[in-house]
Amino acid sequence: ARGDGMFRIGARPGWAANTMLREGFLREFAGSRQGHLSFRDVVSLMQTHEAGGMCQHLNDNPGQLYTSCSFIAVTRTSELWLSQGPPCQVQYVRYTLKR
Repeated sequence: ARGDGMFRIGARPGWAANTMLREGFLREFAGSRQGHLSFRDVVSLMQTHEAGGMCQHLNDNPGQLYTSCSFIAVTRTSELWLSQGPPCQVQYVRYTLKR
């Protein structure tokens, strides 16, 4: 929480714990490579299941949440990659955005 009370843990502490695990995992996975991740790196990241992993299933995370879909936006190429389901089970579909 900040000094002004913003970002304090609310009524669902499991969600906050889940978010903090994911933030820590993301820093460890990609922190030193910021700005130097390939598309394959990002897909691998989205498919991770360890503590704090991005692909979550209902019973293996503190918030009891699950990944129902995900997206990867590649702004440099105007591409949007969508996964309609957990990215470990459903392949991403590529869409090109018109400028």
